[in-house]
Amino acid sequence: MAKKSKKIAVFTLFAIAWLVLAVIWAGVFVIVKHDHEHIDSAGHPVPNSKNCHICLEIQIAIRLIEAFGRLGMNIAIISFIIYALSFVKKPQQAFCPLNSIGLKVKFNC
Repeated sequence: MAKKSKKIAVFTLFAIAWLVLAVIWAGVFVIVKHDHEHIDSAGHPVPNSKNCHICLEIQIAIRLIEAFGRLGMNIAIISFIIYALSFVKKPQQAFCPLNSIGLKVKFNC
């Protein structure tokens, strides 16, 4: 069983490294290409950046960076909630208030 969890851990670290490199290279691409000549796919200069393929690639890279930023924030929030709930002795207390059945109260009627 330990062998399988080690494989999963290695795969997880590989996937995280791959995603981090994707974000880093997207950032490098945006930094390098932010001041470029606007040309279309045929190599002819265009007056506006609407048809420029490099501008479109920059927009895609920026969206990738923004998406991973939102993902990182969501992971941080969920991790904080899980960490805060780890201090509760019984996990069901975090979601369900205690009632007379949960407290095992005897009713003497």
